[in-house]
Amino acid sequence: MAESAFYGGAIMPLPDYCGQNCTYFVNIDSFTFSCQTGVTLPDGQMGTYDRDQPSFGIETFWNATLTGSESDHDPTMPFYVGWATGAMVVPFDDSIGSSGSAFCTPMQARYEFQIQKFNGLQTVSYTMTPTEPMLVATAYDENGEQPSAKALRVGAVALATRQLLLGALSVRTDPGGVYWSFNSTARAASFLSMGGGNLLQFVWGDVIKGIEQTAANVTASMLNMDLDLQNSTCLYTQTQLVYTYQRPNLWAPYGIALFVVALALIFGVFVFLRYNPDDLTTSFTDTIGITRNRDLDPLARLRDGGVEADPMLRSGKFRLGDMGQGHIGYGSFEKFEPES
Repeated sequence: MAESAFYGGAIMPLPDYCGQNCTYFVNIDSFTFSCQTGVTLPDGQMGTYDRDQPSFGIETFWNATLTGSESDHDPTMPFYVGWATGAMVVPFDDSIGSSGSAFCTPMQARYEFQIQKFNGLQTVSYTMTPTEPMLVATAYDENGEQPSAKALRVGAVALATRQLLLGALSVRTDPGGVYWSFNSTARAASFLSMGGGNLLQFVWGDVIKGIEQTAANVTASMLNMDLDLQNSTCLYTQTQLVYTYQRPNLWAPYGIALFVVALALIFGVFVFLRYNPDDLTTSFTDTIGITRNRDLDPLARLRDGGVEADPMLRSGKFRLGDMGQGHIGYGSFEKFEPES
């Protein structure tokens, strides 16, 4: 878990406690590294390389060492860390990246996470407050009977995370050649940009923020584990889509549509009144009466039989009028006498 959060430099996908589109809050007691910058490092921690004599020496670009024995597995033990932006390239632009030193102490901390889920995307923000010094793994519970679950749990995760930062990235030069040495997983840190090729270069970003962010990412990842975190609460709010409208923006398209429809209705009423002298309606009787008559029946039979010999089928023109004997219907122009 600690390695996944460290190498990726981001918080892994967290549980959907309240669904795909919601926000929930979780408070967790965990750990952080409180770092004091600009400290004096132990002698030789950053190597012995002298640019005035580049043929000999060890140049160190990262080195994090404990103040005591690593075999003690003590989660409360602080560590020194030094970092330098550079490369075995002459000249090298020293204006990029950062270099510095720090003394980092493991601390207990209180995290307040806000996790937002929206359409499968995850956004995590948090606030962190250091609370008190880290408990040793042998710290007893309130009854003084056995190591507390909190001390064991937080201490173990802090140990694993600190281990990822320890070690050195350096290069040794002598007349026989150049020898790179990488014994630290800090090479994969998200706050380091490494150049490739035969001559590696190290460009460090905000190291202190990166160390603190690593602890936060590991802590957030613990939400994927059923650790019965103490003093933890979970609330959530459901996200609802709310639409707002501006009347002028809506009246423009809808007003045009309503105007066109109104014109069409007025024109339709005018045509119906102007060219309907016999007061025809949309009733079934009137519809049959004007569409089926002796003048149109021959054309209908030809069409139904699949024969289209009569040119009237394609080019005929018809009009509505008196078909004789008081019958109103459609017929060819020749059927009607020209109006005087």
